[in-house]
Amino acid sequence: MISSLGLPTDRPGRQREARRGALVRTPRGGQGYVLYRALASPALITWYALPLYLMKMDYGVLEVGATSTAATC
Repeated sequence: MISSLGLPTDRPGRQREARRGALVRTPRGGQGYVLYRALASPALITWYALPLYLMKMDYGVLEVGATSTAATC
């Protein structure tokens, strides 16, 4: 049996899933990677963008370091 996407299927239920546009399954490693990227993005903004922004606003190194330390704790 061939699905509407042209992929061979071994059961009729997959053909119905493919027609709705849903992916069949996401691998476990892929799910972990997506979760990692979603959690790492805010941390990277805090670690890099916030200190850079504060330095551009003419704060000193001591204030930027203290703010960065307080934000990551």
